[in-house]
Amino acid sequence: MRKYIVGFFVGALAFTAVQASADGIKSLVNTKVGSVWELHVDGKNVGEVPIISGSSYAPVRQIAEIAGMDVDFEQGKVFLTKKTGVDYNSPEVLKSKISEKMKRITEAKSSIGGINIHVEAHKKTYEAYLKNDPEFAEGYKADYERYLQAYLDEITDLETEIATLESEIADLEAELSAK
Repeated sequence: MRKYIVGFFVGALAFTAVQASADGIKSLVNTKVGSVWELHVDGKNVGEVPIISGSSYAPVRQIAEIAGMDVDFEQGKVFLTKKTGVDYNSPEVLKSKISEKMKRITEAKSSIGGINIHVEAHKKTYEAYLKNDPEFAEGYKADYERYLQAYLDEITDLETEIATLESEIADLEAELSAK
């Protein structure tokens, strides 16, 4: 009997929360988007989310599919259902995760290569100014240093991401070898 009473109260609480949430969403109609942030799942940029009044609003279908759920829309309702028969820790899924992370590492390394090309171009431009027009070079120096620092910061961020991905790959490979 106690289970039924607890179940009733949990259901009532959930219904109240959903109703309050729906009222909150309706109040957002015609509200200005404060900002837009990137949405990352497992280190991969999968889209953007608007930030409205300090809350993020992510696309339900995209998030649910990433989480391995089926999504249905019916009569003004959204239904999320766990897919049956999917083992998210199966060797195939783990290999797929490893592959995605390795792909992101390749992309990050490629980005670093592109950034290094920009850094070298800025260095050559600055050196040419120093040689041919030292007065102009002095005025350009602050911009040069700002660009250079931004590039170096981006490279540091990418290298940190690569290290994180490599660690995650090692964890996944250990999990895979334990199966």
